Amino acid sequence: MRKIKVLIAEWEQKNLEDILNLLDKENYEVIKASDGVEALQLALQNVPDFIMLSLDLPLIDGVKLSQILRTNPRTEGIPIFYMNDKAIQLSHFRRNIDYFIIKPFNKDELKKILSTVRKKILNVYDKRFEEEFAGNLKQMGLPDLIQILTINKRTGNLYIYETQKKDNILGVVVLNEGRIINAKSGNTKKTKAFYRILNLKEGYFSFIPGEPSMAEEIFEGSDSLIMEGLRQIDEFIELRNKIPKDAKIHLKIKSTQLPNNLRPITKEVLTAIEIFPDINDLIDNVDATDYEILKILNALWEKGIIKFETAKREETFVKTSFSSDVIIELKRKLAKTFFDIRWTNNIYLLFFMNDNTPAPNLLKFLNCINFESNRDNVLDLLNSRSKMGYMGKVKLVESLLLHLFYFSGIAPTIPLWESVLKNSVGAVVIGKRDIFREIIGYLGRRYVVIEEKDLNNIEYVTKSIEKIFESFIIMEEK
Repeated sequence: MRKIKVLIAEWEQKNLEDILNLLDKENYEVIKASDGVEALQLALQNVPDFIMLSLDLPLIDGVKLSQILRTNPRTEGIPIFYMNDKAIQLSHFRRNIDYFIIKPFNKDELKKILSTVRKKILNVYDKRFEEEFAGNLKQMGLPDLIQILTINKRTGNLYIYETQKKDNILGVVVLNEGRIINAKSGNTKKTKAFYRILNLKEGYFSFIPGEPSMAEEIFEGSDSLIMEGLRQIDEFIELRNKIPKDAKIHLKIKSTQLPNNLRPITKEVLTAIEIFPDINDLIDNVDATDYEILKILNALWEKGIIKFETAKREETFVKTSFSSDVIIELKRKLAKTFFDIRWTNNIYLLFFMNDNTPAPNLLKFLNCINFESNRDNVLDLLNSRSKMGYMGKVKLVESLLLHLFYFSGIAPTIPLWESVLKNSVGAVVIGKRDIFREIIGYLGRRYVVIEEKDLNNIEYVTKSIEKIFESFIIMEEK
């Protein structure tokens, strides 16, 4: 029988032993972590069937860790057992998927929960390839197919494939007792993804009964959802024909001249233009439905707030890269310093800002060094919704990734220092260094200070970051 893979993230040895005594080694494959950093690495590497997570973990606490896991496509659907000495409210807790366990454990209660979860996981695994029915979308359209599933109150996952070989999933619609509770298409989820899937006219489908593969994030009634989706698809096609295809979007006025009473979704679209000037990229990376985004762009265009540019012209987007000699030396020093491949292949660079004002110019620079952004966190930064977070990564060479974190208006407190600074090559301070003096004092020479206006000087910023690399290399030689 298949073993259930469980990650236990618990720092207290007594609690760990109690859990291990309840798990039959013949039925479970156990992975153990004693702090949040290790737990994150192991979760991403192993993708367990479920996670037992202590909320008081060192380095990265359980609440923050679970939020990170929820934003990663590899781990977003994993059930989590939250373990704490008292009950607390968690905004991302999912009923009927996650569990909350009070420490010290009631062993009988915990054993009963583990048995229930094990049966659910095995049930999904056993039924994964037991297809109730499959077919061709040319023979049965998606609206009719989904209505049949909703009328019959089916629970399971409807997969749409590009070919009959099922080698490319175009999307999945998740149902629970006939209700559409979620959908995924590419990197999009929820209603946006469902409307995209509803528009598919060619491909193959396969409905697999069993536990929903995603948590409930769509709450509209299925009939109204389908009707609204069909309406938006028709109006999207009509609106798309009015706007130039593959156009670049540019603001015609300064952001400071924009009205203060804009709707939140309009503000988000205007902010996203800074990161995604290509119209197709913009539509893909804003959470609103495709039609809603296009409707907003059309209104902004008619009011003269934005313009579309389609004419081919000489490329003005400057690309840059770090010195290969510096990167090679950095890679060599990391190999000498760390024995674990996780640390030799992944390093951190911190950005400290007094507020979120420099964020747009910082993002423009990062896009010049082949930056792969964490879309949600970057949008939160640009919209001043977050003061700290993970921005994304830059591939320095094939086997070395530079991960970027930001702190805006706040400095990491002393308990966070070890987790923030561990494996960090250094920091970039944008603007005044006053509130960050204590932590950059800890970094020694491994930081630079850059004025906001200098972020537009790509060569200067690149060389400044190289200075951090060089200081890190020298420090490691001592």
